[in-house]
Amino acid sequence: MSRSWQRVLGLMFVTAWLATGCNSAKRIDVGGTCILNSDCNGSLVCTMGKCHDACHTYADCPAGQPCTKVDNSPVCLAKAEAKCAADVPCGPLLICATDLRCRSDCNAECLSGQLCVQGVCAWSDELDGKGQLVVPDAGAYDALLPVSPADVPIAVGGPEAGVEEVPDAGVDSQPDVPASPADGSVAPTCGTLGVTCCAGAACSTADIACSPNLGICVKCGVAVDLPCCAGDACSADGTFCVAGTCKTCGGLNQPCCADGLCNRGPYVCSSGSCVSCGGAGQPCCINGQCFASGSTCDESRLCCGGLGEPCCAGGACGLSSDTCFAGSCVVCGGPSEPCCGGGECLAPNAICESGTCCGSLGDTCCAGGACLFPNSTCSAGRCQPCGGPNAPC
Repeated sequence: MSRSWQRVLGLMFVTAWLATGCNSAKRIDVGGTCILNSDCNGSLVCTMGKCHDACHTYADCPAGQPCTKVDNSPVCLAKAEAKCAADVPCGPLLICATDLRCRSDCNAECLSGQLCVQGVCAWSDELDGKGQLVVPDAGAYDALLPVSPADVPIAVGGPEAGVEEVPDAGVDSQPDVPASPADGSVAPTCGTLGVTCCAGAACSTADIACSPNLGICVKCGVAVDLPCCAGDACSADGTFCVAGTCKTCGGLNQPCCADGLCNRGPYVCSSGSCVSCGGAGQPCCINGQCFASGSTCDESRLCCGGLGEPCCAGGACGLSSDTCFAGSCVVCGGPSEPCCGGGECLAPNAICESGTCCGSLGDTCCAGGACLFPNSTCSAGRCQPCGGPNAPC
């Protein structure tokens, strides 16, 4: 074989080997170093130089991994990526918030359902009774986020051995509601404040409850949108339990409080919601109160009879100066106004014609252009004084 053919065959072999090697390159799993999304396995995305699960909410992430928007890509942050401190900075594009969690800046739109608090995105479950991020105690740093059983090392041969092993996958290392160990050497796996809820959404003490958004145990009942405590209890002022969550009650367009009460203004409970009361055509307030002059509470518990309000039964209006006209109480008897009850008109020389006052000075002209006020004439449809440039007698 000639030397030139040997070179050609050699190049063909190298090319085929490189092609096979590129096509069979192993994709990178969660947590592995990457440069492009295509470096990662399956639907994983490359963010901050590592492969992550994509997400839309906490429900899309494994327990203990918050769904966080990073450069417009919501991903599940690993526990180590989600915590921070003065000497433990967050990854690129994230902020170390006051609760020592790495969070998205509000300048980037928060995930659906999140709030912008202190410049970062957060869930309502993560806030205190004043709507602020909860600043952890010095010793609570390790319990800030849920801990899955695989994250908890178990010492073999006691703490002195210094050897760690991962619990066997077939062993249930997550009891229903474990108590914290006396020496604090191992973090609880579920059920305590800031940690994953136990089976059946259980938490260890009465002052915490399982957050449906986060899947962790949070303070309960002390603020709006936090889970209710046991017995549907909410301790924050003006709140009550709705479908397991504390909601504000008693204000305009808010649910009625216990016993159908509304306590934040001139409102009354109607069909389960607090609505304005006492005004024109509105429900009567407590004790049948209506605020408009001449208004009264009718049998259907609606305000009627005041100026501008619907007429009460039988066309009644509460003020003598008003009359029922087209279903509403209006001022009557004046120039071009509806006639008062009994066909009365109050302007001098005015008469009631077809339900409207006419014929007085400044009034509309009566039938046939008649004006009844002395020395007046009908001009442009109204009774004007005689002798003017537009109203010759």
